[in-house]
Amino acid sequence: LFVTQPAVSQGLSKLEDELNCTLFIRTSKGIKLTSDGQMLLGYVQPAVNSLLKAEAVFAKLRNLDAGEVRIGASDTLCMYYLSEYLSRFQAKYPEITIKVINRTSTEIVNLLKNGLVDFGIVNMPLDREPHLFIRAADTIQDCFVAGKRFEMYKGKTLTVEEISKLPLIMLEKGTATRRFADNLLQRNGLKVTPALELGSVDLLVKFAVSGLGVSFVIKDYITDMLESGELFEMDFGIHIPKRNIGIATMKNIPLSAAPSAFVKMLLEKEKD
Repeated sequence: LFVTQPAVSQGLSKLEDELNCTLFIRTSKGIKLTSDGQMLLGYVQPAVNSLLKAEAVFAKLRNLDAGEVRIGASDTLCMYYLSEYLSRFQAKYPEITIKVINRTSTEIVNLLKNGLVDFGIVNMPLDREPHLFIRAADTIQDCFVAGKRFEMYKGKTLTVEEISKLPLIMLEKGTATRRFADNLLQRNGLKVTPALELGSVDLLVKFAVSGLGVSFVIKDYITDMLESGELFEMDFGIHIPKRNIGIATMKNIPLSAAPSAFVKMLLEKEKD
């Protein structure tokens, strides 16, 4: 315990004075407990054992031999971005439990504020949130795509008039991707009312392949379909800047060991 013998003796005497009883019988061979001492030990020992167990648990948490990671992410980011890291993290730290709550970026902000997730994976841009700390983890490129029904526009830069006549398929309002697309079109003088609004990127892709319209999707997630010719990129004659995938955490609230290790893994890609 790194305590000298006189200090121990002084502590024992002080304890006896506070309890107003004799806890130890001192002999030439040492000390032994009195009946009062035995009774006190019955109360103290479980508490000491609990503290030792707590120390052992916290040691496991620090060493990443136990713990929990709670992540908020959209269905799309979970499927196309997060899944790779989930597999890597589980392989490296099999004793840690991972919980993923699928929500939109706006809903994830509320989960963070209520302490229901440790961090969120969000599409940028995100509305300004003074209580959040957001770090860029990766970049994504958006594009307009269509299926074979619209092949007459392949390799052609469309005019404003041609674009206005296209059936546009967009994510529903309230998502970061939809806000980005609306602002992009508006900045370039394109006033387009979507023919369809959907809640899933997978549906955007499927509907584009089936010829129902032109979808605004993340190019990085459909490279195989672009290479196979199922989809092709439509040229609206506008520059579409890259966006960031962000890791959102609450300011001034430190992450515990397991979530911190997961975030570190996500950010390592920036250094590769």
